[in-house]
Amino acid sequence: MTAKSQSATLVSLAGLDGAGKTTQAALLARWLTDGGHHAALEAPPGPSLVRRTLTDLASERGIADHYDVFGPDATHLVTTFMRYRDWTERVLPALATHQWVVTDRSAVCHYAAARTDGATNEADLRLVLGRLPRPDLIIYLEVPPEEAHRRLTERSSGLERLDSLRANDRAYRELPEFACFEVVPGTGSVEQVQERLRGVLRRRFPARWSEAS
Repeated sequence: MTAKSQSATLVSLAGLDGAGKTTQAALLARWLTDGGHHAALEAPPGPSLVRRTLTDLASERGIADHYDVFGPDATHLVTTFMRYRDWTERVLPALATHQWVVTDRSAVCHYAAARTDGATNEADLRLVLGRLPRPDLIIYLEVPPEEAHRRLTERSSGLERLDSLRANDRAYRELPEFACFEVVPGTGSVEQVQERLRGVLRRRFPARWSEAS
């Protein structure tokens, strides 16, 4: 596994599409920065290049699901290598120069997605992503699939089927890593959820928090 700076704390969010991972990660990084911490954020906006390309290909070929263009195994392997590239180019350098690094996703999101889509190569995905540093804390934003589906429908972007969201929630909970997640309710206002996340950081890393006080 790739080593990371001993002084850096890596916090990653996990959860369903529509749980608010990207929004909350950005707010958390900003809060840390405003509080005097040297914090970096890894939360690319919008669907990835792979997702957009596969969606276009599926549309051109009259295929309903973008995973069916090349199959779930090939699709998840490609997205895994893209995540590996993103982290080696941005997260690893940030870990060496910052006190905190906040990401809106991590390897566990790929494993849960692969299980959701029926991929059979989770061992291969773990072989690749296992080379990346493990987060010091993974926060699972717990949002009922029905609520996540409502949010996605309202913003009309990255729309997922309700049955897929339910399957993804089950997949997360079946991961061996889930027992170590910090599960935080993702319902309520953005401000309410953000305050819960801040409380988790204060509780889990009291020494790191006092360094900037």
